Amino acid sequence: MAHPKIKVEASPSERIFNFLSVLTIIGTFGYTFYMFSSLPETIPNHFNAAGEANGWGSRGTVIILPIVVAILFIGMYVLSKFPHTFNYTIKVTEENASRVYLIARRLIAIINFEIVVLFTVLQVIIIESAITGSSISAAFSILFIFVPLITCIVFLIKLSKVK
Repeated sequence: MAHPKIKVEASPSERIFNFLSVLTIIGTFGYTFYMFSSLPETIPNHFNAAGEANGWGSRGTVIILPIVVAILFIGMYVLSKFPHTFNYTIKVTEENASRVYLIARRLIAIINFEIVVLFTVLQVIIIESAITGSSISAAFSILFIFVPLITCIVFLIKLSKVK
């Protein structure tokens, strides 16, 4: 069943999260390029569940993560412009569509921001690990999974309250 196709303007919070995401991405690229000359020729590019490096690559691979994050952000940002194409756990009607779409767009903006921040932290960890030989905290892996998951659950609950 097709959802009503209506235009919903971005909320102030959605604009703020998108702006912060873009700033963070720019900062990630800046940090990466600033630190690039300090990196050894071989850097860790994968960590096991204990946080120990178990995959290695050339220092040029350090640019891959910021590029992936930028592409992911752009894709999710574009997707957020078409909330009528999303799957919802509630019936979307002409009466509730604007509220439902606003919640969905805000969810995408927040998840996008969380992903950008988490990948930025991962980028900093990779660079620092390459320079110092340190490992990453296993808690980071848990955060990487549960922060977006908890956000989705909160928004599903919020969405279920829309009439």
